[in-house]
Amino acid sequence: MHGSEAPRRWRPDPARRCRKGRTLRERRAVAPPLASTGIRPGAGSVMRVTTGRSRGRYRTLRSRGFTPSPWVASAGYGLVCEMPAILRNFCVTSSDSPDSIVPNGSNRAEIASSWWRELASRSLSGDGPPRTLRALAEASPRGAAILVVASPAYLEALERDLVDVVSLGHDHTRLVLLTSAPGPADKSLHPHWVPTAAALRMMLGGALTSLHVRVARRLIQKISPTDFDANHARAHIERLLARSPDVPILRRDRGDDQDVRTYIRAALQANRAASHTGLLREYRASGRACEQSRFRELFKAR
Repeated sequence: MHGSEAPRRWRPDPARRCRKGRTLRERRAVAPPLASTGIRPGAGSVMRVTTGRSRGRYRTLRSRGFTPSPWVASAGYGLVCEMPAILRNFCVTSSDSPDSIVPNGSNRAEIASSWWRELASRSLSGDGPPRTLRALAEASPRGAAILVVASPAYLEALERDLVDVVSLGHDHTRLVLLTSAPGPADKSLHPHWVPTAAALRMMLGGALTSLHVRVARRLIQKISPTDFDANHARAHIERLLARSPDVPILRRDRGDDQDVRTYIRAALQANRAASHTGLLREYRASGRACEQSRFRELFKAR
């Protein structure tokens, strides 16, 4: 980069081959087709499930005695094992999303649960890996720990499947359910629920939207594989909350869309390489408020 020239954004070369010898175009072509599930693709970004950073974290887990086997609960694909493919991101559990299956004022939990069951009944690639959490638990070694990290909206969809996991017995599967209030509706899941709270941000940092993931990482770092269960996880979180300071109440003036757009355009004129997260921090530091998702969308649509 010379002088004030802005850095060029990196874009993947579709013809470049990865370590397995396939090009990006070829890898996209072998991604599980939604047509085979009868699900209509909706609007959304493209998401890569496997990354080099995550593979490095798995090596760290193995060094601590864990045997990680990551799975994704996808709103568009159902339960999928981590795979080196590019999947489309879905948001069917949000009533204000164009992909939504939950109309406003409807029984969210029932519809989301039915959606998950329908996804589980459809195969993506023939007789492959488990399509339900219960089938995954049955296929796992006896006594295996299954850590489920889910938002309340996803919990509504997964709850019946999780109840089926619990019915196998604690000796079969050590279920740890990490989510925030109100938690599971079925009482059989309460002993496996590890509640998270916004106050944990004061100890773990980061945005509230990714708090569950950071809590999960903390638990894996601090609890041994043999002790990894809901009781030890809950006790650790309670100790962490006892040391966490109160969440400060910030009094900011909420900016409307036009105010945010004007700020973004002016900031990008000064620094064309600025990211939406950095600009949002500066915007909030100036005493103004804007939700992270709204700021991101306005940044993209600038």
